[in-house]
Amino acid sequence: MSLIAFKLLVAQPNVKTLTGLRIKDTPKIDGILDDSCWSEAYKASDFFQYKPVNGKPSAFKTEVMAAYDDYAIYIGAMLYDNKPDSIPCELGARDVLDLNADYFSVDINPFNDGQNAIGFTVSSASVQSDCTGYKRRPPYPYRRFGYETWPKRKLYP
Repeated sequence: MSLIAFKLLVAQPNVKTLTGLRIKDTPKIDGILDDSCWSEAYKASDFFQYKPVNGKPSAFKTEVMAAYDDYAIYIGAMLYDNKPDSIPCELGARDVLDLNADYFSVDINPFNDGQNAIGFTVSSASVQSDCTGYKRRPPYPYRRFGYETWPKRKLYP
């Protein structure tokens, strides 16, 4: 199996890396990580939070995995919480990032230049957002892709 490395951008001085697993079979995009690629993939953990306190170690265990083929990069994440029934999950419009909800985001900056990133976010209420640009702090100066981006690509649930 071939491998490729993805850098995880986190609020800490040491850059972490996650090695993506090259796969032959596309995983089913259903939110259930029972495909063989997820059990074989390397897992990144020990994350730092962005909000509410940037740079503070995450209060809950999180595991992120990456896989890729000739057509796409696939991200799998297990976000643990000891009180899942208490996770805020305010429903809102697509591309709204100021809801009372938990978020999981993946930013890919292929040139590591701080300006050419593509970001994908999903909230605990399944509200999706995507963007171009890099700065993820108010007033959110990046451009939105629009409402049709994820469904057209059919890579996200």
